[in-house]
Amino acid sequence: MLRRAVIEPRQRQSCLSHLIRKAREIAQLIGLLPPPEQRPADLDFCQKVQTFFAAVCAIGRRRDQLRLSFRAAQAKIPCLQRRLQRICCAPLAHPEAENLRQRLVDPARDAARLFTFLRVNHMPPTNNFAERSLRHPLIFRKIIFGNRSELGAQALAVNLSLLHTARSANLDPIALLQTLLIEGHAPVAAALFADSS
Repeated sequence: MLRRAVIEPRQRQSCLSHLIRKAREIAQLIGLLPPPEQRPADLDFCQKVQTFFAAVCAIGRRRDQLRLSFRAAQAKIPCLQRRLQRICCAPLAHPEAENLRQRLVDPARDAARLFTFLRVNHMPPTNNFAERSLRHPLIFRKIIFGNRSELGAQALAVNLSLLHTARSANLDPIALLQTLLIEGHAPVAAALFADSS
């Protein structure tokens, strides 16, 4: 059985794009219900969540474009928390909408991780970059129908990590693998982790 590592970062950011998408999907689900079962408060909540987090992401973009200072962006957190509390103040009838509301108010879920990117300079409010980075490995995993052993999973993880790190460092991954096989790991480590400062 494959054992999974648990990662507990000190500063974690919930993906705001996923929350926006989730609110949109819930609104679409509610829209499929017969009109008597559609609760205006549920639809209003979903729309407000989408609008709110889109505005929060815009604050991050303004900061990253240097149109808003890091301190000014950070200072917006208390106001944003109050706005979100107003959006989430009342329980909702639709179970999916209520579950999303609970995620946004419960510190054990997303509530404590919604504005981390405003406390940590240069942290993005979404995990789009990570998802794009993982796209090819995920496609590959689907093509091969997963790994058949723990050793195979580890070998794939090491190889994909090496290839991705090489690409990120603007190095030829094939040449790097050739160097690894012929000369060993020392020159590869030197090339990948050279101090560029």
